Amino acid sequence: MCKKGLFIEGHIGVWMRFALSALVCLIFSAPAWAVDYTITDLGTLGGTTSYARSYARGINNNGQVVGAAGTADGLEHAFLYSNGSMLDLGTLGGTYSYAFSINNNGQVVGSAVTDEDQNHAFLYSNGSMIDLGTLGGMSSYARDINNNGQVVGYDILDEYGEMRAFLYSNGSMMDLFPGSGGGAVGINNNGQVLGSAYGSTVIYSNGNINYLDFGGPGDAYGINDNAQVVGSYESPPGGGSWHAFLYSNGSTIDLGTLSGRSSTAFSINNNDQVVGWSRLLPPPDEGDGRHAFLFSNGSMMDLNSLIPANSGWTCLIVAYDINDRGQIVGYGDFNGQDRAFLLTPAYAEQWIGSLIETVNSLDLKQGITTSLEAKLHAALNAAHANEKTTACNLMNAFINTVSAQSAKKITVDQANQLIAAAWQIKAALPCH
Repeated sequence: MCKKGLFIEGHIGVWMRFALSALVCLIFSAPAWAVDYTITDLGTLGGTTSYARSYARGINNNGQVVGAAGTADGLEHAFLYSNGSMLDLGTLGGTYSYAFSINNNGQVVGSAVTDEDQNHAFLYSNGSMIDLGTLGGMSSYARDINNNGQVVGYDILDEYGEMRAFLYSNGSMMDLFPGSGGGAVGINNNGQVLGSAYGSTVIYSNGNINYLDFGGPGDAYGINDNAQVVGSYESPPGGGSWHAFLYSNGSTIDLGTLSGRSSTAFSINNNDQVVGWSRLLPPPDEGDGRHAFLFSNGSMMDLNSLIPANSGWTCLIVAYDINDRGQIVGYGDFNGQDRAFLLTPAYAEQWIGSLIETVNSLDLKQGITTSLEAKLHAALNAAHANEKTTACNLMNAFINTVSAQSAKKITVDQANQLIAAAWQIKAALPCH
């Protein structure tokens, strides 16, 4: 089994401290990181035996996942996982494809082999895979797409591996840093591109280049809408150890490791949550010692410590992406196979269940108890089914009912208690 990494206790987030009164804290006493997760094996595209593998690379805020998976004929194709099923996105005429990113509109980007046996960047939109071509090089790879449909990646110029960064927008591909080499790995919804140029990590925005200094050699892999960047850098410089970092407002934050010498961060959402991998010390028996991690509220935690026991997962190895709902994707060892996983936090589900128990404990009149419980049970079912809008509407209905009965069938103190707890659940869903 996966050995557990070191756990560093963090602080409760500011929004939670604001939302909870002392009384509600007695009910919801678990700290922000004490959250149960459900784990889903995303399966394959029909691949069995040695081809029963899959890898998840990207997830959007609707819970749709992309990556690559084994097919029945022993190949690997890009997939889109949505509503419990995996769709084969096909190729550009060749044998292989891989998806890297998906935006909130369901558009997918990656790389696929053409009928001329070349790798080309693709955009999958409205049921079709579009060949984005190259900048004139041998091959191209699309790495990220924002909600405006802008795509970034890199072009391989020659057999020596020289690269150029590209931005694909409004049907055309442009060279971001002519003559500089490098590539692009991320783009946020503000159009800021994370990449490398002139030997440095840069953020490109509206024709301007901002050079990033991490305090030592480093590689960046992800950017969020606040222009916060994550990756891996040598810490301390010259020391030979590479640590995951978060770069924000000109400062580099060393995220540390679970216990070993190295770690890498791949993605950051708009809630400052970071995912990646970290090696353990001493190395575990399985794999190469890497464990997937989540860094949240100042804490790095081993994702293997957060999944249900006897789940069939020997080890969660790498976490590649996290959405704004806190859902995490990557790959791990599932019954001896490399398989894509989807982790979904049960913040709302846990707290709705606790609120139902609280309503029962207040000894309210039967009619009001039944009404409040019915709304909460319906909200719980909606949250479990990922029907966020329905769950939010039901929590609003719960709050409205409590407010209407305050100082009537419910005391003012009881009403304040229930409403504060309901607002915490709304923040966890999240509702807007």
